[in-house]
Amino acid sequence: MNKIDVKKTALLVLHAQNGIVKPGKFGYSGAPAQVKKHNLLAKIQKALVASRAAGVQVIYVNWCTKPGYPRAGDPMFQFPLLIDAYKAGVDCSYTNEGGYSESYKNPDEIKPVLSKDYIVDNWGCDGFMYSDLELILRARMITHVVATGVATNWVINSTVRRGAEIGFNMIVIEDCCQSFAEDMHQHQVTKVLPQIATAVVKLDEYLAALPKK
Repeated sequence: MNKIDVKKTALLVLHAQNGIVKPGKFGYSGAPAQVKKHNLLAKIQKALVASRAAGVQVIYVNWCTKPGYPRAGDPMFQFPLLIDAYKAGVDCSYTNEGGYSESYKNPDEIKPVLSKDYIVDNWGCDGFMYSDLELILRARMITHVVATGVATNWVINSTVRRGAEIGFNMIVIEDCCQSFAEDMHQHQVTKVLPQIATAVVKLDEYLAALPKK
């Protein structure tokens, strides 16, 4: 890939939260097992450290739920993935009092640097929908957006697709993403995302493209 213009680039960490990537109530999905198998958190950590050192803006896009999943009681809301999460008791909630659950928070290995990073609350499977992500990117005149996180066939796909449609150059670091199963991830990074993203690259390629200070 070409050398990265750090002033015009942001690195997204999408839905890489305790309740999604750590063993627990979301384990039935297969995501925590894939994250562990592929050492995903260490790879994202490596991308984060290098990105911050180079001056790339880091943005966490964290999935939010309201306590009690009020959407799950809506007869119009028929979203099997989220209904299953509700039934399993996955709680990435943000309360009306402003408190976050432990499941909402990012693992210590990849936790935000609050003085440098942005955290975006995301209420759906598309990082741009129901969030201020686009406003932040436009305000900082970001043109290139690098995606990492979970799951490749859900939030990575939908965020990359939406970002490309509204004019951003979307880049996926394929080994900094994982899904619910091996075939789901591989299908996305080999068949689907190359048709949407500006580039699908390996972590080593991304690191090599960062300017050295």
